[in-house]
Amino acid sequence: KDTDDWELTIGEDGYYSKRGKSIRRVSTFVLEPTLLLKGEEQEAIVCNVHSPEVTKDVTFTRKAFNGRNGLDKELPNVAWQWLGRDDDVRQLLPLLLEQLNERGLPRTRATGVLGLHTIDGHYYFVGDSCTIDSVDIWPNKTGPIVYLETNREHPVLGNLDNSDSGTYNSSLLNLIPQLNEPSVIWPIIGWYCATPLKSIFELYGIRFPILNVFGTKGSGKTTLIQRVFMP
Repeated sequence: KDTDDWELTIGEDGYYSKRGKSIRRVSTFVLEPTLLLKGEEQEAIVCNVHSPEVTKDVTFTRKAFNGRNGLDKELPNVAWQWLGRDDDVRQLLPLLLEQLNERGLPRTRATGVLGLHTIDGHYYFVGDSCTIDSVDIWPNKTGPIVYLETNREHPVLGNLDNSDSGTYNSSLLNLIPQLNEPSVIWPIIGWYCATPLKSIFELYGIRFPILNVFGTKGSGKTTLIQRVFMP
């Protein structure tokens, strides 16, 4: 079959696949690429999704463009449907990269590991919703290094821009040590405060498991971690 006259085009209501004289709609959405994420193990593209409402900052990994099944797994909204074939999906990635190149190829570093990272001797703390250093806070995907979503379970970094954070943190500091016996709660507090430094420990060959809590059965280890520290 002659496929020389084959291209993927953008319409007002989705993408269209043109093969010769045949034109058919292959999606219910259009992706507007805004940023390329350069991860150590994989790359991803951040897009605004138009369908017809706009959903901003949706991340699609490289695996999404291998075929229809890969793309379907990364389309969380039921209104976003891919109606085309695998080869139509593979045409989508070059089109998005071309659009990014037209914008000057905006890109930033990305990591699938939450916590402390070093870039050119400068420390950054990467959370799932923002990146911070000793001076600034970068929301979402605007920082010098950002979080690239993975399928692994991970903690959630709450919103740091909270007008009541001073009162909240003060109450929290008074209450947490009273949640259990000192022999139980203080090791957990120490572990919790040390976990953001995991990547630094590893630079010096120190093994530090992300979960390193000891205690007798029924002492509240799991409850404290899941109900207090994780939130």
